Amino acid sequence: MKNLLLLIVSIITIIGCNVNEKKNTFENIDTLYNNQSLNDSSSFIICSMPAPLQIANLIKNENTEFYDNFLEPASHKDFTALSITNKALLLGILSIDLGYSIVYDKQQNILNFVSKVKILSEDLGVIGAFSPAVVKRLENNIKNPDSLSFIALSSFNEVTNYFNENERQETAVLMLTGGLIEGIYLSSNIAKLNPSNVNKNIVAQQKFFIDNALKLFDINNETLPEIKDLKNSLDELQKEFDKIEITYLESDKNKNKVVEKITLTDKQLDNITQKINELHNSIIQ
Repeated sequence: MKNLLLLIVSIITIIGCNVNEKKNTFENIDTLYNNQSLNDSSSFIICSMPAPLQIANLIKNENTEFYDNFLEPASHKDFTALSITNKALLLGILSIDLGYSIVYDKQQNILNFVSKVKILSEDLGVIGAFSPAVVKRLENNIKNPDSLSFIALSSFNEVTNYFNENERQETAVLMLTGGLIEGIYLSSNIAKLNPSNVNKNIVAQQKFFIDNALKLFDINNETLPEIKDLKNSLDELQKEFDKIEITYLESDKNKNKVVEKITLTDKQLDNITQKINELHNSIIQ
């Protein structure tokens, strides 16, 4: 519990952006993914959005079982009919599924998700991030999770930088939001199966990620109808997260908020899981 609260503290104060997979605090991992910025007003918010291995590492620390039934179906390979919005969201979803597969060392899943990410990235105009050479490096390091993590995070960082450099900030926001949605979807459904206090707190702490996602939408002033619908769905999800009881302590001289306790009831978990399942399924259909 103490480590989870430390993780939440670091999100609120935005002191750092990296996660240590053993300590569950923001140190030394996912650094590459968080070096990007969309613009001056939103870069600090990007820093406190979930990166591909953050939630996966927390889940792995509490759960020995690998829940592949919650991942994007292996049979889903035709993305041509999807809108740009859904492709970007799905790319974010796949980044979490890939990270989850890496931390559990599920080699076939890793290869499947790399293949899908390559297709989607190229559909979105990003050619080099998952080039044949990169895919080959991933395949050659399939038994080395640390190397896989580095290569995958480098590639996702390249994707985000591409969107930023080509003035496609909205696409980067959508990809990050897809990752957020998948992190909540995965952790809440696992918490339903294994409702330990740790699993429930992994879900609850993502309230702060949702707050940041909605700020990103406001900053980028999205006007497309499907993006407005997405924001409305996130607003509804945020309302469920706002019901979670959080108590704070006043800590250091800068008066940063420190979380003392988070209480997520079974009913609140049910409601969050229902909302996120509806949103998630509307994207991957």
